[in-house]
Amino acid sequence: MSKERVAWFDFLRGIAILMVIGIHTFASTLQKGELVCDSLLILRQLLNCAVPLFLAISGFFLARKSGERSYGQFWKRQIPKVYVPTLIWSLPYLGLYIWQGNEWWKGIVLLFVCGFSIYYFIALIVQYYLLLPVLSKIKRGGVILTFIITMLSIGVVSYLDLIKGYGMSSIVKGGPFPVWMIFFTVGIYLGNMKERAYRLWPWLLLLVVGLSLSFWETKWVYPFHHAGYGIKPSTHIYSLAVIMVLFSQRVQKMFTSDNCVFNAFVYLGRISFGVYLTHCFFIMVLTHFLEFDWASLTVLTLALTVCFIYATRRITPGVARKVGFY
Repeated sequence: MSKERVAWFDFLRGIAILMVIGIHTFASTLQKGELVCDSLLILRQLLNCAVPLFLAISGFFLARKSGERSYGQFWKRQIPKVYVPTLIWSLPYLGLYIWQGNEWWKGIVLLFVCGFSIYYFIALIVQYYLLLPVLSKIKRGGVILTFIITMLSIGVVSYLDLIKGYGMSSIVKGGPFPVWMIFFTVGIYLGNMKERAYRLWPWLLLLVVGLSLSFWETKWVYPFHHAGYGIKPSTHIYSLAVIMVLFSQRVQKMFTSDNCVFNAFVYLGRISFGVYLTHCFFIMVLTHFLEFDWASLTVLTLALTVCFIYATRRITPGVARKVGFY
């Protein structure tokens, strides 16, 4: 794989992790009370492709590495690499959970299933790692099948959470592998392609349609229980289209560059796992002491998180490696 291609996907990781921060700072600043204005609502819906992008990139590279090692060796190496740092960064949440009067044994269960904060993604990716022997053989028909499974799953989750108002936790609504399956699968499918030279216009059209549906679906479901900014069937359609557009070789060649902005996002993409693990701590501390608007909190959270990771890598590289900063 060329350096340019690696840089492009690191760039996409950088964009995706910035979107993740934006989603969580939105929840801390604007996701309260009445529905936000239309312009902010559209901007918030644009961010919903972040997790699907990460899943597709993971599937893409795993497909291109198939045959390099046995699945047993892969699991032994890769699962601890993502799981152990998550356990470490979950410990403060466990302490807070018990301090708030919850039963300790429930906290221990949440710890080991990645049930604290936003760490459901790690439970999710581990499931896909374990399913890799099956998913790596997927063809076009399998992609269509996983799309159907995903849309049925997200439809059920959205109905229970957004319309019935069961208030499902992140690990319950976002942790089961069928809810996001199409994105990891389509990443594998694209990774197995010799050339990603498909037509773009149908996917650009679907992107616009999906984003529009996401906007109107949020307006429809929000009055039920003041929820609906995040994942739902329409955002999955939008996200699939985003992936197909951004993974196109034509788009990659068009936007890959050697300027400072591109390189900054490449660097951000390469430390994105550490940013994912730690940025919510900075949001919690910042919003505890001061009030911020959405943009200011996003920029400050990003800056502090990146500085923290950079300093840790420079001062204690051994610790940085163990806690997920490499």
